Amino acid sequence: MATKTKKKDTMARIEEQFDAVKKSGMITFESIAKEFDKAPTLAQAKRIKALSQEKGVQIVSASEYAKHLAQEEAKKRAENRKKVAKDGIEEEFDITKEKELLEWSRSDSPVRMYLREM
Repeated sequence: MATKTKKKDTMARIEEQFDAVKKSGMITFESIAKEFDKAPTLAQAKRIKALSQEKGVQIVSASEYAKHLAQEEAKKRAENRKKVAKDGIEEEFDITKEKELLEWSRSDSPVRMYLREM
């Protein structure tokens, strides 16, 4: 009886994981495997597959998920580059900032003066 309760708890935790990943639409084999103390039974494997189909969640390896995340990040960077190019946002020259920088670089410190001379 205790093992049935434990199996139900395991499957309940897995269902929670499936519910939590709706945004990405992917879950890793490794995250599912962490929930089991030993190899899942055929019935559990079928239930996991059914959950995957019901929830519309893909089960992938950790490396495939990492590739997916890298592709998503690359898409975001490309969109940001396009947005910046489209908006024409460029750093404008600000004389006050440049003046502060020049004043900071001019120092009466003998070491700085010596290094500047070199």
